[in-house]
Order: sequence, then structure tokens, then C-alpha cells
Amino acid sequence: MISDIATRSYQGADILDSPTVWEITVTTQWRRRVGVSVKGRPYIYWERVMSRIPDLMLKCVVFLYPSEEAAKSGSSVGGTGFLVSKHNPVLGGSFDYLVTNTHVAHMGDLFMRVNTQDGGVDIVEFLKSSWVDHHSGDDVATTPLELDLSWTVQPLILDDVFGSRHSFEERMIELNVGPGDDVVMIGRLIGHDGKERNLPLARFGNVAMMTGEPVRDGRGSLVEAFLVEMRSLPGFSGSPVFVHIGPGSDRANGKMMPFFSQIIALIGIDTGHTDETHPVIDRRTGQVVNPDWRVRQNSGVAIVSPAWKIDELLNQEELVSHREKVIKQPLEANGESFAASDISSSEDESPFDRFQNLARNVIRVPKAEVDALRDQS
Repeated sequence: MISDIATRSYQGADILDSPTVWEITVTTQWRRRVGVSVKGRPYIYWERVMSRIPDLMLKCVVFLYPSEEAAKSGSSVGGTGFLVSKHNPVLGGSFDYLVTNTHVAHMGDLFMRVNTQDGGVDIVEFLKSSWVDHHSGDDVATTPLELDLSWTVQPLILDDVFGSRHSFEERMIELNVGPGDDVVMIGRLIGHDGKERNLPLARFGNVAMMTGEPVRDGRGSLVEAFLVEMRSLPGFSGSPVFVHIGPGSDRANGKMMPFFSQIIALIGIDTGHTDETHPVIDRRTGQVVNPDWRVRQNSGVAIVSPAWKIDELLNQEELVSHREKVIKQPLEANGESFAASDISSSEDESPFDRFQNLARNVIRVPKAEVDALRDQS
């Protein structure tokens, strides 16, 4: 097995006397490396490699700026956002949303720069009042968005990327996702993010710690989050973070992924990084200059708000109401109305559950007939 080869120690003679070692097939998850020691002895080790990421992961991302001028020039300010699509299983439609961090959305009126079919970019303004924040104070915000056909962005289908907390946690347990698993973050590298066109950058790392005890984020708030061994830099705030479980991946529980299968799914949204502080040292004397002087340094560990926080946000009352209004408008314009029966009113139901129950019982009745029935009652 590859895992045996990756961990076994070799002497130079062992390699030369064991030609089968040299003939092992390289899988999509591992790459064989052959080196020569300082004493001139050949040795082999195996390196885990990341598979080619799907283009959809790049196409879901947009860049956000605090002004139109900054968006046009690709200025070194702002953050990242990405598009998600919330499917309505009852009526068959989908609703698209732009997602980013709350601390990015609160910069003021934001300008989204998005790639277009003609090879250029388009710039769209979002007023500060258009954003909805997560009700628990997590660093996640969203605004409803209708996509223009000239844009090349492609939203992530939220139901395909773990979705609700319950389904997310079930899937995480099934796959035994944990420390060491590969992750990919797609965002904006300030200084090399493209002038004529958005150029999203992929950063790679590993899960360092699962959710559990709250983490203090860059705003000073205690939040539920994954910690990821991957440096988050200015401009990456609001970037989607994906977990990648490649073919043949050992799941550390006696199971492994099939060699013909892999999983890439949204695990969360980057909200920043943890900081370290260090005293200022005089390089000539090696002594601390002033005990009150400290230098902040990026620890290299990113704070990632779980994907289920996006699902919770999209199921908040104001967004559920917005989806209901969007559905009702074309009906009322055609002289039709909603009529419903047997609507559950359980206090345990979420606003989205109540809306689904309503939608399941919706019948399209001409408005005149509804008014007549109302008059009779």
C-alpha cells in the first residue's frame, strides 16, 4: 500500500535490492519523489498532492471594493465575495446571493467587480443597507442578487455543498473530516488580482482544528469556527474555503476514499487570521527595546466560519420573507393570489420550514375568485 511505502524507512541498499519500489504506480493523490542524500545514496519518499481544482471554484468568486474608482483601478483595498444559489425544492426556482464577511460589508457602500463574457469586467454597486448580517454575530453577511447574463460568474449550489448544519455534520462524520485534510481557499491577492479582469488566486492548506470551543476573531468576537493552516492575507476576507478529500485518501478510521472518487465541498468562509505578538528586539544587543512595545504578526492560521452559518443566514426571517415576496409578485401581476390550507404553526419550525409548508399548499387562484370567496365569508 502507498501508506506503507510513505512511512517505511529505507537504506540505500534496500532501494537498489527492491526494484518493485521503483515500479509503483503513481496515483492522483500521491507523487513519488526520488532524491540523493548528502552521502550520495538514493532515497524515495511519497508526497501528497492536490488534484486539479474544478473551474467552478474560481468562477463563483467576485472582488469587492469601497468605491467605483477603486474597482476600476483594482486598488489595494477591499475583499472577496462569492455567489451561492439557494434552491426552492417546492416551486423549482433558485435564489442567488452574494456572500462575504460582515466586516467587509460594513465598510460602506460596496462595489462588486465581476468578469464578463466579452473578456472585460462589470462593476455593480451595493448600498450598505442592502446587506443582511448573521443574527448570532458571526462574520457572515449576504445580499440577494439577480445575475446578469453577461457575467461569467457561476454560483455554488448550496444544497450540493453540505447545506444545513445537520446535513453538514452528518457528512463530516461520515467522511471523518478532521485535522490534516486538504483545504483550498479562492480569493483576491491584493497586488496581483488583475487590472483588466479578475484573477482569483487559489491558496492551499490543511484543517488544523475542528469547530468546538469558540475562537476569538479579528473583531474580538467569540465565534464558532474551523482553524486552517493557511495564511489569510488582506483581500481574502470573504473567500470561500473548500475541503478536498482526494482519491485513495486515508480517513484515519480504517476506511479510505475509492481511487476513482473524490469530494470537494464548501467548508466555510474565510474571516481572517489569528495574530501573534512579539516584543521589539534591538538587533545589535538582542535585548527588548521596550516591554510595552509589541509587534503583531500573522500566525499563518486562518479562521473559517462554517458553511452552515451561510445556510442559517439564508433562512433568517427577512430573507425568507423576501423570497416569498419575489414569488408572489408575478402571481399578483397576473391577477392571481395565494391561498393556503392546513398550514402548520409549530413554534419549533424555522421561518424557512413555515415558508416551505406554505408553498406546498399554494394553489394558483384568480384574484377575482379569491375576493368573491372573501366577500361570501
